[in-house]
Amino acid sequence: ALAKAMHASGLADSLSQAILNILPANETIYLLAFFILSSVLANVISSKAGALFVLPIVASTAQILEVSLIPLVLVTMVGASMAVASPLTYPSNLIVYGPGGYFFSDYLKLGIPITIITGLVGVFIIRLMFPF
Repeated sequence: ALAKAMHASGLADSLSQAILNILPANETIYLLAFFILSSVLANVISSKAGALFVLPIVASTAQILEVSLIPLVLVTMVGASMAVASPLTYPSNLIVYGPGGYFFSDYLKLGIPITIITGLVGVFIIRLMFPF
C-alpha cells in the first residue's frame, strides 16, 4: 500500500529526481546512497519499513536512468538488513540492552563500523556481479 501510494501521488518520482539532482552521475554513488538511505531508515524505524519506503524510490530511479533494477534493489535490501546501530530496531537487540548493561552508545560504537564495512563490501560485490 505504501509503495502504491508513493507511486500514485508522485512522491517516489519527486524523491528520486531530487536524489539524482544532488548526486553526481555515477552508478557506484547511487548504490552507496541507497545503501545509506535504507540503513539509516532501518535504524530509525525498522528494517522492513525502511526497505518498503526506499523501494519505490529505487524503482523510480531505475526507470528514470533506464538501468537494471536488480542492483539497486539488492543494495537496498543489504542496507535495510543493517539495523545494528540501535537497540530499538530488532527484538534481540532490545532483549540484551537492559540485562546486559549496555548503553545506546555501545550500539553506535559497534554498529556504525559494521554497517560501513558491510556497505562497502556489499556495494563492491553487487557492482561486480550485477551490472547496470
